[in-house]
Amino acid sequence: MLAGSIADSKLNTITTADKVSGAAVQVDGATDGTSITLADSDKFLVDDGGTTKYINASQLNAYTSAAVALDDISTGDAAVTLATSAGNITIDAQGNDTDIIFKGTDGSSDTTFLTIDGSAAGEATFNAGIVIADAGNIGSASDKDAIAIASDGVVTFSQAPVFPDGSLAIADLDIDGGTDIGADLVDADEIIVDDGGGGTNRRSDLERVKKYIYSAMSGDATASDAGAVTIANTSVETAMLANDAVTEAKIADDAVESEHLNDNIISGQTALTSGLATTDELLVSDGGTLKRMDVSLILDSAADEATALAIALG
Repeated sequence: MLAGSIADSKLNTITTADKVSGAAVQVDGATDGTSITLADSDKFLVDDGGTTKYINASQLNAYTSAAVALDDISTGDAAVTLATSAGNITIDAQGNDTDIIFKGTDGSSDTTFLTIDGSAAGEATFNAGIVIADAGNIGSASDKDAIAIASDGVVTFSQAPVFPDGSLAIADLDIDGGTDIGADLVDADEIIVDDGGGGTNRRSDLERVKKYIYSAMSGDATASDAGAVTIANTSVETAMLANDAVTEAKIADDAVESEHLNDNIISGQTALTSGLATTDELLVSDGGTLKRMDVSLILDSAADEATALAIALG
């Protein structure tokens, strides 16, 4: 063995190929380079199949930056941020009909939070619902604010919602919350009816309601669509009329015929207990017209007849 050291100038003449082991290289004795910034032209020693060679730092960077199969990445043990300073971040499940699944641990339980179905064009299934920001919107690509949800939960539709037939129960209608009509009902006012009880709702004018009620009347009284009531002959009995209920104004002229008069129209009245007075009245037919007449007219007529008879007899 050689004692001492060999001068650097002598090393150029010594052939050391494959003679110096890696253990003989004292890396710690080199100058500290931790403060330098690596450049693409910096060099590293490598063992290329048993032959020592150098490579540039750019080569090492290209090798370590090459694509790594995603399934070769193992589970980490700390927080991870997936970020890029420009461009999009794309998660692509390239297998046919494969899903994109977001999972996590909820209360120590492994839980699927969201599944994006690759066999249904990306249909998303959330495990526990969707929460949007206060005063946020839900919509389509063409109408992004179709549904607006205020911070207090009040929902506003930008378009008139369409509900399936038969989906709204009567109990869900708040009639008391509506504005009072503030006027009398008229024929043109409308109501909602279940057409034939078959579940098909239709609107109807109140005029039809009148017609329906009036047309249901039968027997002694009927009514027209306009509400005019007709009472059948002989359908009104005395017991149906209150005392003095039928006044002169309620009986049409010439409406009462003689056959309608009871035979006790005279005998059924209270008897006159004193003699006739000149102001007492009688009912007479004056050429077919009923009129009243004081008894005094009969007395005057009788006196005139008596005077005429006396004169005639001389």
